[in-house]
Amino acid sequence: DTMESLRKELEVEKEALHETEDKLKNVQSDLKTALDASKDADALRAEAVAAAEESKAAESSVRHQCEKLKAQIDLLQKAKEKLDAELEASKDEREKESKSSTQ
Repeated sequence: DTMESLRKELEVEKEALHETEDKLKNVQSDLKTALDASKDADALRAEAVAAAEESKAAESSVRHQCEKLKAQIDLLQKAKEKLDAELEASKDEREKESKSSTQ
């Protein structure tokens, strides 16, 4: 009788050990999943940082090109104004010559 109750107690203990072992395996699996997700998140964050830096560099490059274009436009505008003034002076000169030759 005592032997039988000891055997039952041992069976209950064995069952409890198996349940604990299964729970530990589940916890271990969950930890591995969480660790993998953390590694994935780190990789994604690194990619996002690299993309942001690349975008910032591209924006800076575009800004620089825009400044160069503005400078070229300014130069062209000044050249046009100079040509317009020369053209106007030439026109005035021709009109004076035309008036003096007709008189």
